[in-house]
Amino acid sequence: MVQIPNICIVYSFILYSRFLTSKRILYKKEFSIRILCKNYEIIEKNLVTPKNNIVVTNEKYSFKHPISVLVKDKVLLYNSDFDIKDINGITYFKCKLKSFGKVHICDTFGNLIYNFSLKNLTFLKTINFFEGKLEYNNIGHITPEQSIIEEEFDGEFFNKVTSKKEEFKLKCDVVRKSAVILYKKDAICKINRNVKGYYTVDIAEGVDVAFIIGLVISYDKLN
Repeated sequence: MVQIPNICIVYSFILYSRFLTSKRILYKKEFSIRILCKNYEIIEKNLVTPKNNIVVTNEKYSFKHPISVLVKDKVLLYNSDFDIKDINGITYFKCKLKSFGKVHICDTFGNLIYNFSLKNLTFLKTINFFEGKLEYNNIGHITPEQSIIEEEFDGEFFNKVTSKKEEFKLKCDVVRKSAVILYKKDAICKINRNVKGYYTVDIAEGVDVAFIIGLVISYDKLN
């Protein structure tokens, strides 16, 4: 009986391992391309004005025209208050950072609209939004949902127009530079991170801009 040298067995095993590794790499590349194509189609959707206005905080913040604002990223890292301005430099809101990771979204005069916390999150990493200063009147939440197919965030808010809780989804690309907020499968907001440390946020007509700002800051934290 002819014996196969040990070195041949080892060499064969190495070749087989490399073959399996190359197949896994190829599969990952194909899978990533499929994800990118799928998410690109979603993120490139045009903004749609909802049939009924979305009012979570105050109806005066659901503008009768689309708007683009800039929202700072990594707010806890810089730990400094900042203004929410449109692309023309006009201030619409103020973001104030408090102790223990609390964030206050205020109007241009500094009056508090609602609050949320970016620290001490639950096991599911849910971020809850509360009207006013106290954590009593919950007006919405956002929770990350990791899946094999794509990156998603599920959320809910109480719409003062319909007087009921409604759902939304935030979907982003695999590198999390671009995202879209979907309401009833329609795009109501598009989010794009730029190189200057800000997100450019395009918001459809009739959507509560104040609430969207909190979602963008939360998305950046959960990213």
